[in-house]
Order: sequence, then structure tokens, then C-alpha cells
Amino acid sequence: MRQSDVLIVASGAATHNLRMFGAYPFEASPPEWVAQFDEWLTETVTHQRVDDLLGGQRTAPHAAQNHPSEEHFLPLFVAMGAGGAEAKATQLHSSFTYGVLACQLLHLHNGFRCEHTRRSLGSL
Repeated sequence: MRQSDVLIVASGAATHNLRMFGAYPFEASPPEWVAQFDEWLTETVTHQRVDDLLGGQRTAPHAAQNHPSEEHFLPLFVAMGAGGAEAKATQLHSSFTYGVLACQLLHLHNGFRCEHTRRSLGSL
């Protein structure tokens, strides 16, 4: 699909503990347990530490607190797998909502940049 001009979009939240949703104001800074996990995730993905990422539920800081279940974390593996072993990640956006919902936009690329990607990410 990489060579067929297909843009793959995977969606999920970098942190996703809805039990804590509303415990903080909308524009709250992230608590330490969210910030540490979010930083770990960014570093792990952008430095291609796939083994660390695969074991993240056991080894990442505050993993279970940030992802009580995995359904919002798993799309990352789909996107990374589609990008191939050589795919590099660039963080284009990072923000927090209610302090506990971390949102990231990661561009996974392998040197091949399809026309859809150019149109979609061209203004970033």
C-alpha cells in the first residue's frame, strides 16, 4: 500500500483513562503520571524502540493508569506496522485535554511520501 499512494490513518489517544476524565479542569496541565507516560511514548516511538513499545503495558511508567485497557493504544501498532521496519516517526502535535487525555499527531514515514500525505500534511 505504501507504493500505491495510500495514506493510512490510525486513531487513538496517547493516554486514555476515562475514569479520571473530569477530575481536572479542561485546560489543566497533565499530572505527573500522564506526563511521564506521554514522554515515554514520544521517545519510544521517535527513537524506534519497538521492543520497548511492545512491552509497554508492563514497563512504561504508569502504563496501567494511562491505559486501563488497550483498545486506544493498539492503533499505534497498526500504523507502525503499515509504515514498515524503516519507518521513522516525527511528532507534529502534542496537547492535553482535562489534564489526562494526551493527544499526539505522529507522522510515520519511510522516505516515500505519497500525494495524499503531501496534501494532508502540507500545511503542518
